[in-house]
Amino acid sequence: MLKFRSICTTLIGGKVYNINGKTIREEKLISEGAYSFVYMAKDLNTNRAYTIKKTICQDKEKIDMAHKEINILKSLPPHKNIVQYYGSTIISENNYKIVIMLMEYCERGNLLNIFQKNKDKIKEIHIVNILKDIITGLCFLHNQEIPIIHRDIKLENILCDKNGVYKICDFCSHSISNSFFPNDLSKSELSNLKEEIERDTTLIYRPPELIDLYSNFEISWKIDIWMVGCILYLLLFKIHPFQNNNFLSIINASFTIPYCTKYSKRIISILLMTLNKNPQKRIDTSTLLFILENYADLKKWFVHIPADIKKRVNQIFEKMNELNMNNKHTDLIEVSHEKLIDVKISSQKYETNLPKSNNNFLKFFTTSNLSGDIFKKKIEKEETKKEIKQVGNKQVSETEKEPKDKLENNPDGNKLQNDKDSVLYS
Repeated sequence: MLKFRSICTTLIGGKVYNINGKTIREEKLISEGAYSFVYMAKDLNTNRAYTIKKTICQDKEKIDMAHKEINILKSLPPHKNIVQYYGSTIISENNYKIVIMLMEYCERGNLLNIFQKNKDKIKEIHIVNILKDIITGLCFLHNQEIPIIHRDIKLENILCDKNGVYKICDFCSHSISNSFFPNDLSKSELSNLKEEIERDTTLIYRPPELIDLYSNFEISWKIDIWMVGCILYLLLFKIHPFQNNNFLSIINASFTIPYCTKYSKRIISILLMTLNKNPQKRIDTSTLLFILENYADLKKWFVHIPADIKKRVNQIFEKMNELNMNNKHTDLIEVSHEKLIDVKISSQKYETNLPKSNNNFLKFFTTSNLSGDIFKKKIEKEETKKEIKQVGNKQVSETEKEPKDKLENNPDGNKLQNDKDSVLYS
């Protein structure tokens, strides 16, 4: 790693390049990977800012991957949610080929940087707008004659320009193919697919169909939808749904939701539709875009929420109300493909990534090695206490008469309330 960094900074650092008729000088390093370095650059004739991505190719495989990204970007017409490509060149340094790509400069950086700087709860409307930009870009890719699958949608690969428009970047992992089933592949094809998955996708964002090929789930552009679901979860709860790289959790689409979330049933519905274990039941790009474009008008898109998702969302919010009444501030609601709701109750200490003084903000708890049997026994024990149950039922009936927790602003600037949505969800 240090060797390659040295090549970039001492041999070609600060140099001037002629790319597609433009005289470009690199200015400062923005980010770096194992073999790629991204710089902010300037056109010496116009003073316009650009991004240059320099990839050190020490073998043919790296050169092929760089050309793969260049070729797909050259073939695409301009789109507001895809980072614009302006040209490329190849230079040689110390027996290495260095591919230099000239790209659009996005002043606000990537979504990971924005995410890390924003320590507070992100408003629901802002999350919806971010998702809408990402899905608009993906819809453009997926609706090509042969769908283009990005395969590496993550915070780092979503950029934001000076106008607050989010754009998809980094196409070196993309695939152009129609859907297929692993069982239809030969042994050599299956082996190649496994290598591609390891090389081109990020484990923590990888969907169930790429974790367990023997499940024979359809492999298609819905890979990207799952990855968007991971981004949505991160924006909502400030933590990755599968942060421990637990294969079983991913395969079963099992994750937790903090009981005290103030987000709406609408956004939780979208979360469950994107993180669906079965890709054939996972929401498609066009439908998700329609929902996001009409987010404020639930009646327009409520029909697109499957019955099992509606049921699960209702159960989640019922359990939230129950936990809220019992003052169980450290409980998590577990959502899984195999089981609907299981509340984790433990004396084990939870960690929060927000300061303790921020009592008004949503707290996010994580833990590990919790026994589901212990949780179930405690729940059953609670349910046998009729007095507590009766009091709980009384409290539920009383709260139903009052407005529930207000949510973040919707696109019309009005406050969303879960009790209004409940009329449709019931």
